[in-house]
Amino acid sequence: LGFDLYPYTEDAVAAVRRSVLQWRFIDGIAAKLDGDALRAAQQEKDAVRAYELVYAALGG
Repeated sequence: LGFDLYPYTEDAVAAVRRSVLQWRFIDGIAAKLDGDALRAAQQEKDAVRAYELVYAALGG
C-alpha cells in the first residue's frame, strides 16, 4: 500500500496522518459491506442492488 503524496507542497506528517485516517475510514465502510450479497449482485450484473448495498454500508 502506498500513498500518492506530494510532501514538498504539504506538511509530510500531516499528509500521511490524513491518508491513514482516510484508509481506516474506507476499511471501516468495507467491513460493513455484505460481501456475499455484493458478490451475488455482481454475478447477476445488478448494479442497482450493488449500489444499494454500498449505500447501506455508508449509513444510508
